[in-house]
Amino acid sequence: MRRQFVKLPSPAMGVAIIALFVALGGTGYAASQVAGSRPTAALKSTHGSSDTKADKKIAKTTATGVFKSLIGHATVAVAKHATTADTATNAGNATNAGNANTVGGATVTKIFEKLPASTSTAPIYSQDGLVLSAGCTGAGAPILTASGPSTGEMQVHGVANGGTAFGLENNGFVVPKDLTNGQTTGGGSLSYANTSGQVVTVTYGFDNNPNFGSTNAGCAITGMAIASG
Repeated sequence: MRRQFVKLPSPAMGVAIIALFVALGGTGYAASQVAGSRPTAALKSTHGSSDTKADKKIAKTTATGVFKSLIGHATVAVAKHATTADTATNAGNATNAGNANTVGGATVTKIFEKLPASTSTAPIYSQDGLVLSAGCTGAGAPILTASGPSTGEMQVHGVANGGTAFGLENNGFVVPKDLTNGQTTGGGSLSYANTSGQVVTVTYGFDNNPNFGSTNAGCAITGMAIASG
């Protein structure tokens, strides 16, 4: 014997139905009170029927209005909740996007070194075999070098203070490469790759005695590194 399954109404529809029955009972009672206060002749003259029929007509009209009002409020409530949910989701995605340091599988790293004079050279960035090291001389001149494996490749295009361009190439690292090209102020872009196909690009700037609003006396190394991984 096959069982017949009856599809139950949704929770929202159940609430609307209960409210409808409450409205029917309440308006019926109110209508009877109003009708009871009128003279019988007046009711018959107005409606052409008994008090009971007049009460039912008033109750039916009122209940219909209440039902439509409930449905309208329910629709508005659902729409508002949907809008709120969408807003929350978008806000969450926006926050995550702002905090993310990986885009399309590439890792993005900020480089910011504000160094006092006479700072010994030390690594500030390391990825996929490429190592950047920074320091500061006693005179406030920046030190920025790149090192890597003997199979690593690197090309650099830079501009020193005054607009003098320079280029660097490294076919296998033997000694650290000076990314300032002996200059005290300037910047450049670096492209590095290894035999595994991992790629790192770095845009960088260097400056001697940047005061940052009189808060530093030394040198600074700034930039952004993107590693493909």
